[in-house]
Amino acid sequence: MTVWKQLPNALSIFRILSVPFFVYFIVFDKTLTGARIALGLYFLASITDIFDGKIARKYHLESRIGGILDATADKCYIVAGVICPMIRGFIPWWMVVLIFAREAYVLWLGYVAIKKKGDLSPTFLGKFKTVLQMSGIVAILIITAISGDISWSGFLMVDDGEITILTLIVSAFNWVGLVVSYMSIVEYTKRYIEGTRDEREKKGAGAS
Repeated sequence: MTVWKQLPNALSIFRILSVPFFVYFIVFDKTLTGARIALGLYFLASITDIFDGKIARKYHLESRIGGILDATADKCYIVAGVICPMIRGFIPWWMVVLIFAREAYVLWLGYVAIKKKGDLSPTFLGKFKTVLQMSGIVAILIITAISGDISWSGFLMVDDGEITILTLIVSAFNWVGLVVSYMSIVEYTKRYIEGTRDEREKKGAGAS
């Protein structure tokens, strides 16, 4: 039972430790084999992410350290999944800047909300953004594993300089994910304003 109890944390640690290997195979290997190994690692990380959460919830093994490890593993793979394709030229640098600018804003808003006891729980668009972002990363890894000669040209991904159905699909995932991520900013900001306003009203009612 002791080993089973540590399994969710062990899976999260495995995901964290596998990140450097993912980075190596997608950035430094630059072969179809390397791209396929990177795709396999990302897929394995996604599967273990699902299972460690299910195991922890089913057997009531949730813990603060487990939550931190799980969130750290998720962030490491998301960051690596965005930065590595940029280094290879699969997505443009300005798109990455916009992605991280959005994340920085939401993190700052969350910090302020905690200090002011406001509400900044995850929104539908925020969760949908994460799904699209992860799908976009997987789509990039899949097309990289199929053809190693992809790049970003203008506003679309191309394969050996040509626009194909696959490059259009990958481009669409990235563009829709970016648009939804900025739409979610409005939703988060609105929720923050409403939450802090409710908190001020509670304080005002308590004072009276």
